Amino acid sequence: MSGRPTIYDVARAAGVAPSTVSRALARPGRVSAHTAALVRRVTAELGYARPGPAAPVAAPSMVALVMSDLTNPHTSEIVRGAEREAAEAGYTMLLCDTRESADREAAVLRRVLPVVEGVVLASSRMTDDEVAAVARARPTVVLNRTPAGVPSIALDDARAARLAVEHLHGLGHRALGYVGGPPDSPVEVRRRDGVERAAGALGATVTGVAAAGPTLQAGAGTADAVLTSGVSAVVAYNDLLAIGLLQELGRRGVAVPGRLGVLGFDNIPLGLLVSPQLTSVGAPLRTMGGSAMRHLLQQLAAPGRTAVRSARLPVRLVVRESTGPAAAQEDPRNR
Repeated sequence: MSGRPTIYDVARAAGVAPSTVSRALARPGRVSAHTAALVRRVTAELGYARPGPAAPVAAPSMVALVMSDLTNPHTSEIVRGAEREAAEAGYTMLLCDTRESADREAAVLRRVLPVVEGVVLASSRMTDDEVAAVARARPTVVLNRTPAGVPSIALDDARAARLAVEHLHGLGHRALGYVGGPPDSPVEVRRRDGVERAAGALGATVTGVAAAGPTLQAGAGTADAVLTSGVSAVVAYNDLLAIGLLQELGRRGVAVPGRLGVLGFDNIPLGLLVSPQLTSVGAPLRTMGGSAMRHLLQQLAAPGRTAVRSARLPVRLVVRESTGPAAAQEDPRNR
């Protein structure tokens, strides 16, 4: 080491993140007693002197949560879970919205990577190679994706799809519709494949219905295709699509669940405010955000020593009013 030691020298020698050194010296109560003692010892050995009050802060103690779509209500729970974990560890969390655009996501990351210590990428639209490049630049955790070599947190979408299909099959539905999400979304691929696989195992059929986006308006726009498809129940990529479809069916006087059952994913609070209330496969979204941030903080606390870990979180079926027994009726296409 040449010249005066820096906070980064202390961090390397102690095997912790620079922000951990900063907290251990300025707010020792925010780190474990063992870590505080370790940082003090290494600081003394290296002869590191903290900058005075007028000097710039050496470590920004910032992390970023990069979201694909902040307008979706389910993202608020992810944000709350992640921000709470970051705040408790003494970090400021930057929140970025990429508006479902891989190009915008790349541009956002070019701006934030120089000023943050780590990144959580939620439902990234970038390629696996691009995600891996981010992970080489900064400690990274990915939500809703499982790229090789990068720590990730994802829902058990195969089980979620199976729960949805088994619920509808148990009610007598044999002709199912699936209203799809963004085609470049890994979650869409897993949910669609899961629905088709589960239906096939039970001898049911699945008719795909394309939507213009994962929104209320797009869900309403699928009503014609759904009603002429011959299905008796629909599984939608997310609750927003399902609710949009529900509202349009209500406007047209189509009985739900009498003529058509509707089921969504995510169990957002809005599903309780529509009539009929939406049956949904619930995801522990706040837990998901918190788990992703904890994984990131573990990497920051032990740089270079954290094994790549991936975790799948459980899901549960929440049965409400929008699904019911399949009616003995003629094919809707003949009406």
